[in-house]
Parts: sequence; structure tokens; C-alpha cells
Amino acid sequence: MKTETPWVDVKEVCHLYGLTYPSAKNKIAAGNFPVLTYKVGKKHVIDRRVHEQYFESHRAQGLAALASTER
Repeated sequence: MKTETPWVDVKEVCHLYGLTYPSAKNKIAAGNFPVLTYKVGKKHVIDRRVHEQYFESHRAQGLAALASTER
């Protein structure tokens, strides 16, 4: 049984934010990555709930925009 970590590795999900890993690292260093990150060892990671909430929020915004254009 594999246990899920409480975080996701930026390297694994940076494409979901429209970034390559080097670009994501640059944005993290500059302090303008879309969500807060922290380090676990040498990995840059995002809290799993923060990552999920970010995309749920964007999904809700997209659905609201879609609903308003259908009227």
C-alpha cells in the first residue's frame, strides 16, 4: 500500500501551471510562483491541498464564465 504524501513535487506538476521546471524554479526564486512552495530536502514542493484548491478555484471561475456566456 502506497501512502500519499501531504505535498506534490513542483517538478511533477509544473506543466499544469504552464511552466517548464527551470521556469518554475526561477518563479519560485523570484517569489512569483502562482502558489506558495516550500522545500523538502532538495525538492521544491506544494502543499497538496493548496495545489488542489488552486485548480478547483480556476475550475469554478471557468464554469462561471462559461455559464455567463451561455445566456
